[in-house]
Amino acid sequence: MYINGIETKQNIYLTAKNLFYEIGYQKTTIRLISEHANVPIGLTNYHFKNKENIVKQIYAEYIDNILNFIDAEIGDKLDSFLLRQITSLRIYYNNILIDKNNSNFVSKNSNFEMLYHRVDVAYQRILDENNIVLPREILKSYIIAEFGARHELLLRYYSKELDLSIQGLVDTISCIAPRLFEVDQRIIENALNESLNLYNRIDASGIKFLVS
Repeated sequence: MYINGIETKQNIYLTAKNLFYEIGYQKTTIRLISEHANVPIGLTNYHFKNKENIVKQIYAEYIDNILNFIDAEIGDKLDSFLLRQITSLRIYYNNILIDKNNSNFVSKNSNFEMLYHRVDVAYQRILDENNIVLPREILKSYIIAEFGARHELLLRYYSKELDLSIQGLVDTISCIAPRLFEVDQRIIENALNESLNLYNRIDASGIKFLVS
């Protein structure tokens, strides 16, 4: 792709993120993105095909930024994949949930299909380091169950049915899969406590979800 093409794609992408933030996913159309990016609608379709592909890139970029950040800032303190996973979830949810527009966007956009492969890889590493063997279909069913539980917890958090702090919510979400895997409870508790200590020592506020 030529430099102009790369710049055009980035312009479309950033424009879409800003529109998603300002007016939401449903009201943001490919045509509106094109108008605000000042490009023909055909170029937007060429680069992204549909809104879902833009959303996939948003989630992928956000997660990559979080993982790169924690590896650079506290990588030497992350002595297990479980600790790395929980610490990244603390940043992931905090930086979304502290902002109403981000929360509204996430509540209306299920990200299961976008995140499945990443979660599958992360959980397989957690299983390996704890010497736990699960058949692939069982692991897949656990991931599906965990995402269903996440969704329900978030809905009840948004509706104020759950009176939890963001980090309390993350504690609950972070425990679902390890407990399904039957990871030793002491290992889980240690990872929760250490991840919170690490989280409180860093400033991850510069990692943005929808807006820079």
